[in-house]
Amino acid sequence: MDIPPDGIPHSWRALSPRAQLLAGLALYLALALGAWILQPGTSGGFKFDDFPNLGGLEALKSDPGPDQLLQFIVGGISSPLGRPLSMASFALQMHDWPSDPASFIRWNLLLHLLNGALLSWVLLRLAALLQLPARAALLVPLASAALWTCAPIQLTSALYVVQRMTELSATFVFAGLLLYLVGRERALRGDRHGLLWMSLGLLVGAGVGSLAKENAALMPLLVAVLEFTLLARLRRPAAWRPWASVFLLLPALAIAGYLALVLVNPGPAYAGREFTLGERLLTEPRVLFLYLYKLLMPWPSAMRLWYDDFPTSTGLLQPWTTLPALLALAALLAAALRWRERFPLAAFAVLWFLAAHLLESSVLPLELVFEHRNYVASAGVWFALACGAQALAARASAAHVRAVVATLGAAYFALLAAITWQVATLWGQPFALTAWMGERLPDSRRAQSELIGALTARGHAEAAVRLAQAAAVRWPDDPSYPLQQMLVSCQVAEFAHPPAADLLRRIAGARSNVNAVVQHLDDLLSLLENAHCPVGLPLPVSALTEAAVKNAALRGQRQNRLLLHARALLLEQRTAESLEFYGRAADADPKMILLLHGAIIAIDVGDLPAARAWQVRAESDPRIEPLDRWSHRANLTALRQKLDELGAPPASR
Repeated sequence: MDIPPDGIPHSWRALSPRAQLLAGLALYLALALGAWILQPGTSGGFKFDDFPNLGGLEALKSDPGPDQLLQFIVGGISSPLGRPLSMASFALQMHDWPSDPASFIRWNLLLHLLNGALLSWVLLRLAALLQLPARAALLVPLASAALWTCAPIQLTSALYVVQRMTELSATFVFAGLLLYLVGRERALRGDRHGLLWMSLGLLVGAGVGSLAKENAALMPLLVAVLEFTLLARLRRPAAWRPWASVFLLLPALAIAGYLALVLVNPGPAYAGREFTLGERLLTEPRVLFLYLYKLLMPWPSAMRLWYDDFPTSTGLLQPWTTLPALLALAALLAAALRWRERFPLAAFAVLWFLAAHLLESSVLPLELVFEHRNYVASAGVWFALACGAQALAARASAAHVRAVVATLGAAYFALLAAITWQVATLWGQPFALTAWMGERLPDSRRAQSELIGALTARGHAEAAVRLAQAAAVRWPDDPSYPLQQMLVSCQVAEFAHPPAADLLRRIAGARSNVNAVVQHLDDLLSLLENAHCPVGLPLPVSALTEAAVKNAALRGQRQNRLLLHARALLLEQRTAESLEFYGRAADADPKMILLLHGAIIAIDVGDLPAARAWQVRAESDPRIEPLDRWSHRANLTALRQKLDELGAPPASR
């Protein structure tokens, strides 16, 4: 294959400067259009996961020193890695938290547009390698990037603040793919540095990108899909086999091994979920086809944030669409593998989509459905669709047929853009969005809970209590709605508390909506700790948290339940018991902040031996991450000095 030194196909040079200029302007126009149709959504607010993930910005804002900054960056709770690159990007906006969500969303939008530009660059390089005809080599990548940027399914990634993690991960994946394709072109020309560029691309995309979100670790699989479909006929470098073994095969085996661990022993991972591993595996094929439907044939009423009402597949025919979805998915996969050489574009679209969903739509115990999981996965679908439309137009013998294809393509893009603008406008009105979802999604517990919270925050206490009572009747075993009613009634005397015995029964027997139960208990404790609960409670708050601690079905939230109970006991001045539960919480997952807090409580009540034990553990527990300990070194030094001054006994050997 003849690749010019700069990677630009010879056919491109046949285009006039005017044509090339128009292509460049078309990209800028597409990005500007994307900014315009998504801009109404920038007036939206923080949502759901934003608060637990970004709540540490409040402390960082009050004390923005280097140690506190490091603690925030490495203290992310979204995953074991903590996603430090994403957390660092949020830290840059600490002064906007929590008063200015629009600032966070605007930066998300800018990052989304950057990703659209990167994707167009990646696809232009890919078109160069595929030697598409001159005009197609410009128009197909630009059309694909425009569709990707403006598609309604991208709303949750661009307008949901915490999903910057998804965007930033994709930034590194697209940058890595660009470097990889540059290296691939160089390798085709016989440049011995080609493999170095390819290696750098994978290190940037999979390595650095995983520090933003773990999905980036799938980049080697995406490269493998490219190589064994669209790029299969290209000559490979002499050292391809050993290189591919290290940079493609080993990462794939590592991912397979990680997933196999969950597959072999799913019990601990699925402890806090309302579905089993088998049910998840039965459900996800239906979810993947739902994604494709929303990707290719969206409608404003179908685009939403919550999917907790999506029915779980409990058998091959429960619901009946389970078996057809499984068979269709297996058939697509088999066809893509069997005919990848004959139909490389179709095989690429199928395999890219499935590879990009491998982590979030397979065995890991994540929620069943979220639209942002299509952020990278959709890129391959749009490229294949644009290539198919171009090929159809090119094969048309009559000019009017080509005009019809072009008109239909433009109309389809206009429809997508209009839907995106309409939904983004709704997202820009936080209460209207919450009310809309609460009305449209009566079976979504999360949508109802969010609406109750929004009504409470806006001072509509009576409406909030009515809705909470109705939800409590509809879901008689769910404690989250009586807890939300209690949040109102402990502040406003005219609203009665929910029956205490019924609430305790619900907490003790809860099997679902676990995260909401823990969140509302936390909200209730926060009101009490800040003296914002003047009416009081009909029973000690520790009775509620004790019921949660004893409920084995809530074991997925074990540390949080223990911490809630410790806080409740501390409120009731049962300090020794509180320290015990702090210790049990630290045993579940030792964090420096927990150990230091335990020492402070012990000092406050005069238990110096216990305080010394907490201090020694903070300095020596091998399970504490080194960066976590190092970022608290000043606090550790101050604690040690304080205990020495107080005459605390040395630690027992």
